[in-house]
Amino acid sequence: MSQKEKEQYSISRLTKIMRSECLFIALMLSVDIFLPKSSMLTTMLILISVVITVVLGNTIAKKK
Repeated sequence: MSQKEKEQYSISRLTKIMRSECLFIALMLSVDIFLPKSSMLTTMLILISVVITVVLGNTIAKKK
């Protein structure tokens, strides 16, 4: 696998991760709208998912 192919692969993986994160956050926010009491939990879950995305993004970037 050449350098260019590796970059393409890691970018596609990262976009897939980002998409699932966005869907997850959207789901959490929709749950939050219907259940206002769970706002703290939702905030925590969104923060955790953002941290996971950042960590995964960094590890993929370092593998290049």
